[in-house]
Amino acid sequence: MARQWSSDDYARLRDVINDSPLPELVSAISNHSNRRILARSLNAELQRREKHLQLIREYCNLLSAPIHTLPPELLSHILFLSADGEGPDSLYTLGWTRYLLVCRRWRDVAYSTPALWSFVSLEPPELFTFPPPTKHNDLILRRFSAQCRRNGFKPTHMRIFLYAPQYDKEFFGSYQPFPWVPSSLSSLRAHGSTSGLTSILARMETHHHPLLSHLEVRLIVAERQKPRPFIADSFFSRHTTLRELVVVGIIINFGLLHNLRVLEVLHPYNDDLTIEVDHILDALSRCPTLRLVHLNLPHNATALHGPRRQGVHMPNVESIQFGGSRATITPLLLSLHLPAGCGITMTSWDEAQPQDFVPLISYLKAHYCRSYTSITDIRLGQTDTSRLFEIIWFPPATWSDPSRSEVRKQSETTSMIRLSNVVSQLGVCAEFAAVALSHLPVSDTKTLDMGLTTNCHPAVLRSIFEHLPSLRAVVVSCGQQHLSQFLELLKARLAVRLPAPVQQITIDAANAIEESGPKSRPIAARAQSTAFRKAKKDFEDILSYASSAKAAHMPLDIIDVINDGDLTNDPAIVNMTPGASKKRLWRALSTGFRHNGVMRNKAVVEAELERAHRGNERESLLEELNA
Repeated sequence: MARQWSSDDYARLRDVINDSPLPELVSAISNHSNRRILARSLNAELQRREKHLQLIREYCNLLSAPIHTLPPELLSHILFLSADGEGPDSLYTLGWTRYLLVCRRWRDVAYSTPALWSFVSLEPPELFTFPPPTKHNDLILRRFSAQCRRNGFKPTHMRIFLYAPQYDKEFFGSYQPFPWVPSSLSSLRAHGSTSGLTSILARMETHHHPLLSHLEVRLIVAERQKPRPFIADSFFSRHTTLRELVVVGIIINFGLLHNLRVLEVLHPYNDDLTIEVDHILDALSRCPTLRLVHLNLPHNATALHGPRRQGVHMPNVESIQFGGSRATITPLLLSLHLPAGCGITMTSWDEAQPQDFVPLISYLKAHYCRSYTSITDIRLGQTDTSRLFEIIWFPPATWSDPSRSEVRKQSETTSMIRLSNVVSQLGVCAEFAAVALSHLPVSDTKTLDMGLTTNCHPAVLRSIFEHLPSLRAVVVSCGQQHLSQFLELLKARLAVRLPAPVQQITIDAANAIEESGPKSRPIAARAQSTAFRKAKKDFEDILSYASSAKAAHMPLDIIDVINDGDLTNDPAIVNMTPGASKKRLWRALSTGFRHNGVMRNKAVVEAELERAHRGNERESLLEELNA
């Protein structure tokens, strides 16, 4: 039983709550002290208040009910949420079982919680040398039997990896009946080789699974001279509870799909499989509750046989992703009636002429303008490996703060519209950008993000800037070739007395942070990495241009640095103001980007650029960077 509080305990709590600011801060405010003294006093007061807040949290935790006194039902729910929150596959790997060692009560509650044991992972010991495979098989099967016993007849979620045929036959052939006899299977994720998946699908066909709602089958290792795995027609007719279907490289009959919420069918573009687009539209019409549709169609997919009198209404869909030839995916999308705000991703894997995309671009424009009047933010994407050139635009609310890493990582967010095309020639890339932007409402576009672009030739950038008259800010990424190409364009404009097409350059340091090594590596060691040295050179080049631009009376308004701290942390934001120490900023940038959200004030930038212009520009910058 918890002890009763004494008067001394209440007195200490009263002192924590009824505190007053530091006398030094009160005196500095009363005497109208300068900025330096005020900043030092405010920092001290902030540290003091943070300690008091920590004490208040400790008192709150002390007074709250200990977890071991909670009812078993509530403790069971907490254990499940904790296990599920450790990672996407934490329940499958059973890493949460360390909770069983806390105390006897936790162990008893965990054993009596079927949901904790309902996530089963079966993986033949292909890579194990000790213990021997036979011994390891026995351990896996005993673990599986224990999970089934504790889960009872509750819904079971299972994942199976089948990569090596020699182990698959030995492992799965030694255990009968199979996991779904009698069946409590609710979801299945099967990844593996041609023979392994063929065997699993054949076993499933002989049994009924009345609880099955999610099926994911991915062909990872394709075996030559063996027929492609397929899901039998009778499977769909018997499993009316199926709501989510994800298949990669697996043959299915679109004519039997119905009442799905999620549909993902992915095939390589160079696949010889033939798919009828008419059958796809018929399947979509039988699934009015679809929320997500992702289709990658092979090059042999046939286009519509004729125009459809009535389009397919999809009132609940949140995201549409189509990939394939332009002649196939364009009429497929044009046949759909989508709700406003639905995200659309269209990827053309055949190299088509830019003018051929006008009908598709017009449809995307009309869909976007149902919710918004103009595009305010555009992102470019281009890589050397895939030759894909992408133009992505967002609703204003989605991309309001580019420094938020969780927003920047949200590449497949709903309401986003992405148009991708394979291009092999520089002129075609520039023309594609010009055609797309000339048909989109970009007169008020303020931000252009090139963070996903490996390189972007100045000719392409010139074509883009010509169609974005209101552009104010450009986001570039440290360590990427597009930053040097962007500066090349700026210097060319400056040489003919033309100002920069933007007033703000936002430098995203996330790429340099990620490539500098693990976060556990010391900052001094990470600062010596190639990624950080390249980032340092990028800062030098940008400031060198800014100095020249100011001397030509065409200065930039601001240089902004985002994501320059470890992305998993939440470091303090430092806003540089006139009179603050400039060396602190440069020291932070040269030793590891320790401060996230560093903002250069215009007055500070101009003062430093003036100093750099008066002296030896490069030596002055290096002196500050190495201070």
